Amino acid sequence: MYIFLVVEDEQYVRDSVVFILTELNGGQGVLSAENGASALAILDKTHVDAVITDIMMPVMDGIELLKTVSKRDEKIATAVLSGYDDFDYIQNSMSCGAIDYILKPFERGDIVKLYYKLLRKIRSREALEREISGLLQKTNEIKPYIRQRYYFDLIGGRLSDAAFDEMSVFLGLHIKNIPLRIALVEIDEGESSIVASSSEGHVGLYKVLEIMEAIIADWPECDSFNVTNNTLAIVWCPAGGAQDAEELKANLGLLINELFDVYKIVLNVGISMPVSGPKDAGWADESARNALRQKLILGSGQIFDEGVINRDQEIGILQFDTLDIIESIWLNKPETAKELIKARFQAIRTAGTPPRLSSIQLFCYKMLVDCLMELENECGSIDELFAHWNKCIFQQRFSDLSINEAENFFCKLAEDICAEISRSRKNEFKRTIARAKQIISARFDQEIGIDSLAKELHYSKNYFGQLFKTETGMSVNEYINQVRIQKAKELLVHQQLRINEIAELVGFHDQQYFAKVFKRIVGCMPSDYVP
Repeated sequence: MYIFLVVEDEQYVRDSVVFILTELNGGQGVLSAENGASALAILDKTHVDAVITDIMMPVMDGIELLKTVSKRDEKIATAVLSGYDDFDYIQNSMSCGAIDYILKPFERGDIVKLYYKLLRKIRSREALEREISGLLQKTNEIKPYIRQRYYFDLIGGRLSDAAFDEMSVFLGLHIKNIPLRIALVEIDEGESSIVASSSEGHVGLYKVLEIMEAIIADWPECDSFNVTNNTLAIVWCPAGGAQDAEELKANLGLLINELFDVYKIVLNVGISMPVSGPKDAGWADESARNALRQKLILGSGQIFDEGVINRDQEIGILQFDTLDIIESIWLNKPETAKELIKARFQAIRTAGTPPRLSSIQLFCYKMLVDCLMELENECGSIDELFAHWNKCIFQQRFSDLSINEAENFFCKLAEDICAEISRSRKNEFKRTIARAKQIISARFDQEIGIDSLAKELHYSKNYFGQLFKTETGMSVNEYINQVRIQKAKELLVHQQLRINEIAELVGFHDQQYFAKVFKRIVGCMPSDYVP
């Protein structure tokens, strides 16, 4: 229901208009006032959708009322009833927002038409408000993506001065054309208690960035941007200059502590060198990334300031051989391999003089290549394995990992490679045993045994014997005898041959030994065999 207010000093006219509007408006929702001042008193207390006013009234006339109403609430629809057809009155009314000007005396039909005209005005304004509200909601929904694009354009040098100013105002940013620093705040997923969705004591990754953004929003002279699914960029633009970053570091330190104490989230932070302004934001971003790479040496959960990293300090020499790790993988001892890997990284952590970041990265790549070469030597082509693992190992960037993440990466890799080698060897063993069975079936009547089979299949006698028994549950000689006796049973049934002839045909040169083996396997002597 809409509320109408009729403002008219002549009571008869006022009552007539009120009566007609009440009838049209469902019997309610029509108020009245005898002059502009009384109307404003009603408007102060009551929501009104439309005002119909006379022009010439005591205390406050209609033109003054229209001016006041348009200033207070331009959403109120207005119209005029007047006995004056002077052009100035009409022009002033329309300039104050009135949608119609009806002359007295009027007929009922004039008020009916005016009622529906006011209704259309009210509803069109409501529709416009809904549309604007919807657009604002959509804008708010995509604002994070607009902010992200703004940051990438900023560090990529793709913003003109005009676009920089316009977007900064639109997004409500603090960034100005003054010196700044950039801090990259990275969630260490390997060290954090992160799950797919929120639960007691944990928080989902998609929520962590929202929590961080809400906290950073209260920091002075800082703007945050979501740049990846686990990293926020903070542009700090202090009015007093960005040379001293102690205030920024203090806030970042509190953020690190709060996220860990409350949510068990570990953060790594890289802070750039100060730059002269937004034009050098790309250099500042790269500087922050360089600082963040120090986690591979110093570990997770810290602030790394590019401005204070000592690049002239004494550098330790990294000379790690991976032979024992690869040997453990070859022996299919994943736990031993993992212990050796952990020992390597612990040696890096506790080194008196830390090695170069590049040296650690090269060591990681060397170990990766050695592991993959062992995998290929054992399993053949590794392309299909990568597809099976659903990852491309060669794209691994160790510069993006902390030392703990690198350690976990290689422990998992050693575990995966051992499992793959084990599967491959089992398949190879099965193929070897199948080949051995084929040879036995083809040559059971000849001199054949474990020595000749192992030699032909390129295995040591003892190792081949172990493999054969593991796969078949019997020794090589037992299996050969089983094949020979099975053939002997067939000959006893289908051939009119003497026992000694059958023994010779199936590979036994001693009839008594043949009879002994036959009885052990079949349960009777060859001469008594009945199928």
